[in-house]
Amino acid sequence: MKNNGDTVKGFVNYREWERSPKTIDFKTAISDGKATAYDAVAIKGFGIYGKERYISYIGTVTMGPTEFPNLSTGIDTTKKVDTLFLRQVTTGKYLTFYANKDEVKTRLFIAAPGATPIELIYYTYYYGDNKIISTAQYKGQLYSYVSKTAPGNQRLFNEINTLSYDYADVEKAVDDINGVSYSNSLNSRFFWGIALNVTNSEEDLANYNNFVPKKSKTLAPKISWGMDFFNNPQVQLLIFRVEVSASYANPRYNYTSSSSNLLYEYNQYTASVTPQILLNLYNKDNFKIYIDGGWAFNFSAYSNNKNFTKYDDPTLGTTKPVNDPYKLELFWSNFPLQTGIVLNKKWEVFATYIPGAAYTKYDDIYASNQSINLGVKWLMGK
Repeated sequence: MKNNGDTVKGFVNYREWERSPKTIDFKTAISDGKATAYDAVAIKGFGIYGKERYISYIGTVTMGPTEFPNLSTGIDTTKKVDTLFLRQVTTGKYLTFYANKDEVKTRLFIAAPGATPIELIYYTYYYGDNKIISTAQYKGQLYSYVSKTAPGNQRLFNEINTLSYDYADVEKAVDDINGVSYSNSLNSRFFWGIALNVTNSEEDLANYNNFVPKKSKTLAPKISWGMDFFNNPQVQLLIFRVEVSASYANPRYNYTSSSSNLLYEYNQYTASVTPQILLNLYNKDNFKIYIDGGWAFNFSAYSNNKNFTKYDDPTLGTTKPVNDPYKLELFWSNFPLQTGIVLNKKWEVFATYIPGAAYTKYDDIYASNQSINLGVKWLMGK
């Protein structure tokens, strides 16, 4: 919206702003060659349809840092007149809650209907032998609205009394003052997945009887489920993902010598918990391309862990199997790398490469898995 009150429709270069934007790039049409930059002086505000709304604010703001360890020694009540974009977080009958973050601090604002926003005042600083002191003027500011709108509501007074100067906490308190249900979720979604898992297992008996390392391939389904947590649920540029998966491998190794074959086999059942970071390199509402990296913590169980020897001489036959000839670790880890596409925020098609990682602790032998997954996930929610 321009300062003369006109509303102009067009396209904003909308990004996952870690800090509040100082300017926005605007085009009236996608085909326009160059975007026009607007700051909070030039316009009254802007909105992204169905996502976020910002207003322009001109007024006094506090300058004392509030984030550890960058605190002042002694209270810093410095203020200055500034021009900012404030993001509307929630609104209702009595109050609207806004937020702004810059290189100095995070500032929270509230406004009654038709009134100019006021900053919720909060100071924190070092005192004495690096003791940290915090003030709570913001609680008094919120008390005044409760006294006007719900003077007998002791629950609201108690809630504000324990309130932290925290984005989510203040949002909930403002919603409660407005008498609306608190709908701030964890900014997350749930997903299910299935993939074809190609596991290349390798075992090295350290040239025992001149054997060389052997490989074995397993093709099996892999199922997964988990949660995505968004840094910004509207933009979804950066996502923290926690995934739980179940997979299977059944390596079979055949070591051949001049007079016999040593056969070694086992079944491996693995549950994995993988925290990971996902970055959308191409990020549109209906189509995204991402890369992903994580650390998988694997918990494996084994069965049929045995070896036996078949001799070429038929009179010697086959030896009795030796059960559990080698100790295979119950816990091990590896580092998956993934890429994929997301369609309409509902379906994810992906490919995963998991470099080789050992699950033995012997000095002279090892067993390891390296995997490739091709699959699809169903994204539930946002």
